[in-house]
Amino acid sequence: MKYYSGVAFKGFINGIPGGVLSGGQYDKLTSKLGKTAGAIGFAVYLDMLNWLRKSAPEFDADIVLLYGESENPSDIGEAVKELSKEGNSVMAQRVLPEKIHYKTLMKLEKGQVTMLENNA
Repeated sequence: MKYYSGVAFKGFINGIPGGVLSGGQYDKLTSKLGKTAGAIGFAVYLDMLNWLRKSAPEFDADIVLLYGESENPSDIGEAVKELSKEGNSVMAQRVLPEKIHYKTLMKLEKGQVTMLENNA
């Protein structure tokens, strides 16, 4: 950064956790090369663009498990544990939240899990 003699900048893109472009004015560097000219330059970090391929998840949860008030908490915990064994994210709820995106909707009733809907 010491070679910059004026403006220095960085460029960012939403969804990428770091700068994808940096540069600035470096007039003093050209004088070291025996030239008296203004200079500005920048670098683009193309490898950072790979972050754009990692899109936001399509679903808030893989499985939403609905349960009633009378369900035993240990049965709810056991069902969540069993459903998440294969790497699924599981959200246990009494009532289906509005505007939630899920792959599978299931219901726990009297200790038994049944599928209600599959969006996968």
